Amino acid sequence: MNAAFALVQKVIDEKINVKEIYVDTVGSATKYEKILSDKFAHHNIKFRVEAKADSLFPCVSAASIVAKVNRDRILKNWKFEEEKFIEKNYDNEKKFSNLLGSGYPGDPRTKKWMAENFDPVFGYPNVVRFSWSTTSNCLQQYGVYPAIW
Repeated sequence: MNAAFALVQKVIDEKINVKEIYVDTVGSATKYEKILSDKFAHHNIKFRVEAKADSLFPCVSAASIVAKVNRDRILKNWKFEEEKFIEKNYDNEKKFSNLLGSGYPGDPRTKKWMAENFDPVFGYPNVVRFSWSTTSNCLQQYGVYPAIW
């Protein structure tokens, strides 16, 4: 949600004349739409928040494709900051994106990488989304302090 706020604010700051914004939901679509509408009420932007918005609106489908292509590019050349992963030489001999797979929970390569690289205290390196249910499930199940997750 914070990412959406930042993107909308960036568009406003750039003086782009936007009338409508379509958003894929995070949680309740009704609540999310109201939060966005209230936050940016003085800009007269109509927000449309829907579950599976990428299957309903071509502009959201296109944005989803652009985001996935950019994510794939970033992962292809990812350089770890964490010493543990630098030691594994992912940055040189092995391509991280080949090892990780698609990043989706059903992908066997993704599951394998997550199982092999879980740290019971720290979880995962900063490239992994901690808001992702697959990550939070691993933290709860295998982490040292599951009560805080």
